Amino acid sequence: MSAILGVSALFHDAAAALLIDGEVVAAVAEERLSRKKGDAALPKRAIAWCLAEAGISGDALDAVVFHENPIARASRVFVDCFRNFPESFRQFPVALREELGTKLWVLDDLAAAAGAPREKVYPGDHHASHAAYAFYASGADDAAVLTVDGVGERLSTAGYLASRTTGLSTPLFQTNFPHSLGLFYAAFAALLGFEVNEGEYKFMGLAAFGEPRFKAEIAKLAAVTADGSVRLDRRYFAYETGTSVGYSARMIAEFGEARQPGMPWELGDARDRRYADLAASVQEVLEDRLLDLARILR
Repeated sequence: MSAILGVSALFHDAAAALLIDGEVVAAVAEERLSRKKGDAALPKRAIAWCLAEAGISGDALDAVVFHENPIARASRVFVDCFRNFPESFRQFPVALREELGTKLWVLDDLAAAAGAPREKVYPGDHHASHAAYAFYASGADDAAVLTVDGVGERLSTAGYLASRTTGLSTPLFQTNFPHSLGLFYAAFAALLGFEVNEGEYKFMGLAAFGEPRFKAEIAKLAAVTADGSVRLDRRYFAYETGTSVGYSARMIAEFGEARQPGMPWELGDARDRRYADLAASVQEVLEDRLLDLARILR
């Protein structure tokens, strides 16, 4: 019997899944057991539930795999802080607290939570984890796989080939932070008053109520080159300098003041209609860039 426990945690929506002989026998998000929406904590309850559901103990596991490499992630965060100093001075204490406080030691904590030997706990790769899940859950024997998010260890976008017999290829193309379609989308969501990593689905819903009249201007901020690279106009974004909202003063100057979070929406009001039009424009640009990537990968 081969038993592998996969775990994601410490960013948003922590979860655990248990595979035995290649089949998923148990999987659950921590929020379902802790009753805390989007619970990001180390999923001790989810791990215990998966093991109990399968009727095995942690010492029977062949491997416990985390969804990314915490050392590689911390390295990127700290290198970027130093590279962008002094503009990043506000980000540095946050990075110290988050990366050194819990994330860097997560593999040790996972071993304890699962009751597994430390030598059986391994770091994964963030984008490869996304790609593997998408492929192996698809039922396809062979596929091209495109992953696009905010940022993993360093990657924000990657294209792979996948096969049931040979597994996942190295990326055919890739883009590194800070050039990221996920962060492009999140910055505009924040400009419209939505919470980053939580309110993007509301931003997408708002887009349906607007007209994409700002599409031409917004399209200049995010490009996909012929080799599959994503390129942002970094003058409009501020993820490297420590702002939690991700947009710069230049974005405000060109697209207007940020909307106050939590205010009721009145789409009959000209100001809110303009925000809806911004959302519709960003949505169309994002969809165009994703199609560009898919065509290149195909």
